[in-house]
Formats: sequence, C-alpha cells, structure tokens
Amino acid sequence: MPAILLDYKVSQPSNGMPGGVLPGDIPLPLLTSDPDVEILLADIGLFLSSGAPNRVELSMTLGLAHPSNDVLAIRIAFIRDGDVIWVGTHDLEGVGDFETEELHLITTEGADFDVSEGFHVYECRLSYAGTGVIEITGPITFSGAAYAMT
Repeated sequence: MPAILLDYKVSQPSNGMPGGVLPGDIPLPLLTSDPDVEILLADIGLFLSSGAPNRVELSMTLGLAHPSNDVLAIRIAFIRDGDVIWVGTHDLEGVGDFETEELHLITTEGADFDVSEGFHVYECRLSYAGTGVIEITGPITFSGAAYAMT
C-alpha cells in the first residue's frame, strides 16, 4: 500500500555551532544538574489532513556531554498533544571533564500510528535519573513526517 506524505516539519534549535536557543528562550549550551526536571529540546506542529490509517515518523539527534566518570541513564520522550507516545533510554558514559570536548551524539527514532485528523504538536523531552551533570550543547534536530496509508 503506498504512503502519501501529508506534512513534514523540522525544528533545529542548535546546529552544533556555538549558541542556539531551546524552546522557552533557554540559551545553549545548557548545564543542568537537576534530575527532577524534564527539558523541552524541540517541538514541531504537524497537520494531518486525513485520519487513520496513518503514521507519523519522528527523529531526534542530540549532542550532549556528561562530565563525570560514571554512567548516567537519560530518557528521551516523544510527546503528542501532552501525551507520551514513545520513551527510550540511553546510558550516557562520562567523559571525565568538559575540557576533553568528547561529546555524545545520540540519534533516536519513534513512530505514532492512527493519529486523528487535525493539527498536532509533537515534543521531544530529555530527563534523567540519579545524580550528575549534563551539558546540552547541540546539535539538536527534531523532525517529523506524517503519512496517510492508502
């Protein structure tokens, strides 16, 4: 069955060069040590001109560092209209210190199926458990493509 592209959007708060701004006017690089906070990395709006059957494919690329010698588990969540639709975890190895300039580049993908017709806001959020420091540096790229399945 062929797929018909309904909409495609990209949000790129940072291309990895110095600077960049997260939603909420939060400048990059962002250094955080609060594991109780979810960080909105990027958001996009997609318009689906037809209902089920359809699918939305989501992709996120994120550059960050963890200046420690331990491993920190991070969680990346894709959210549609306030509801979590996909969660992935990643063990982030420590780099020792920020001076090494050894950054992690993480790419993750997820999908949403049979979404109702209309406009939907997709978000990508980062959180982690435990103690530690994360520096979000970029690049940050979040994209979504909506397809009707005919």
